[in-house]
Parts: sequence; structure tokens; C-alpha cells
Amino acid sequence: MEADGFSMSDTRAPILENDIPDIMAKWPKREEGAKSFRVTREELAAYNDELTPGRYRKHEVEKQDHGHLPS
Repeated sequence: MEADGFSMSDTRAPILENDIPDIMAKWPKREEGAKSFRVTREELAAYNDELTPGRYRKHEVEKQDHGHLPS
């Protein structure tokens, strides 16, 4: 979740960005989305149940072709 419908300032003013409705809609079927993913119990155990998302998120690298440099 990146946004909960409120600013990160001290006033916590309402803002348009709000990921909670999307999370609530996906939760019953445990659907994955652009900002969500599932982790198996085995994957959690491999890292002593640490809940740091970066350990489990699949990173996809796109190959870039920049052409050949002139000789």
C-alpha cells in the first residue's frame, strides 16, 4: 500500500490517492495486482518470517538494446 487516502503531513489531510478499496476488493480471492503479491509459508520461513517486502517481491529486469558502439 502506498496511499491510505490521507497525506503524510502532520495534518493527515484527505487526498485522492487511496489503495485501500483495491486491497479490500482483492482480499477475498487473494488476488495479486500491481501493488500486491503472495508469499508462501516456506518463503517466509526461509527468512525467519521477516515481513520485508523487498525480500519476496519478484524483480523483473528488462533487457535493453542500446545498439553497438562505433569501432
